[in-house]
Amino acid sequence: MRGSGAPLVADRRRGRRNQAVAVVMALGFLVVMGSDAVGPVLGLDARSMGATATQIGLMFASLYAVRFVIGPTVGRLSDRVGLRRMLAINLVAGPLIPLAYLIAPTFGWLLAVQILNGVVSSAFSPIVMGYLGTIAERGKEGAVSGLYNTSVWIASSLGVLASGVIATRFGLHAPFVLFLVLSLAGTGVVFLLPDESGMRDDSRPARAAVPERRLGQVGTLRTWLRNPEIGVLLAANFAYYVNTAALFTFFPLFGVARGYSLAEVGLFLSLLGATASLLQLFLGRLSDRVQTGWLLLAGAVLLSIGIGVLLLESSFAIALPLACVIAVGLALMQASVTKAGVVTGRRLDMGAFMGLFYSSQALGKMSGPVLSGLISSGGSSSLVFAPAAALALSVSIAGTFVRGRR
Repeated sequence: MRGSGAPLVADRRRGRRNQAVAVVMALGFLVVMGSDAVGPVLGLDARSMGATATQIGLMFASLYAVRFVIGPTVGRLSDRVGLRRMLAINLVAGPLIPLAYLIAPTFGWLLAVQILNGVVSSAFSPIVMGYLGTIAERGKEGAVSGLYNTSVWIASSLGVLASGVIATRFGLHAPFVLFLVLSLAGTGVVFLLPDESGMRDDSRPARAAVPERRLGQVGTLRTWLRNPEIGVLLAANFAYYVNTAALFTFFPLFGVARGYSLAEVGLFLSLLGATASLLQLFLGRLSDRVQTGWLLLAGAVLLSIGIGVLLLESSFAIALPLACVIAVGLALMQASVTKAGVVTGRRLDMGAFMGLFYSSQALGKMSGPVLSGLISSGGSSSLVFAPAAALALSVSIAGTFVRGRR
């Protein structure tokens, strides 16, 4: 009878874990939908205040620059304070951002709010993913992260759609009001989140993306960055976001130059986003069964093929199915790097590593549009997406080489 309580304890832990995952999905949906609803109108708001195109570009870049700089610091702080507590602090402060956007009287004020948004938002995604990685059962990290990635993709798409609809109906500031309402809802929901300490999976670790014996001194950023496997993982995350940022910011210009209508451009991007989001549910589970390095390589190869044919062919009838090929490639890359990031974080300090992991994301989101803009300005618009795809392929091949040396 001594061990008769073990199944009951396991069932309770599983129930709390399922509750926590559901709450995190809701939080991710609310926060991402609200913040992405603001994106399409923020530039228009800045333009109405007299900002130049260069100033608007710098305003958008400032968000990711701040995330890149302070991400690791915020992650380390969450390891000391606690992931749930840090997330609660973040979401209590969250509604101040849309409120500040709403009352901004000048572009300088708007820029300051954007920088402050970078500080606040830099603490959300790393902590959420760190929390999920901490509570996920061993061997199911990919399934949990895939579920979260799906909710974020859907929330982002709905946020952009809602932005256009309500801005047309109620005015330019309506998306900021939506952001405020969703932020307030997130503040209430976060208090339903259980503390992560009682849900850690202490069972025997599964094979990690980076073996523990090769990590060096745990908790030292310099040591992590010198590790080739961690370097490849961060580079792969960077390459993924360089490609997504380049595609979603420059495909409209690329498509119009090719003679596509705005409706066709929208259809291409919608199909790409919908396909990539729905695949995360399946590919997240697949990443728990297949080595993430091979998924990364397969994704980079498909992405490169899709981009290559897209750049060579001008017909939209050919371009549209290529959206699915590119989406599968991007989805494979995202599933593999997210799973590898969570497993690696469990071997290290979860918050600190996730801060570093999402700093590489921010750097990719900054670099993608800049790289594409430089290529287009240089008169090579037909090759606008080629360097980003080549980067992804190179990183995945390097990852295969590094794994082969283990």
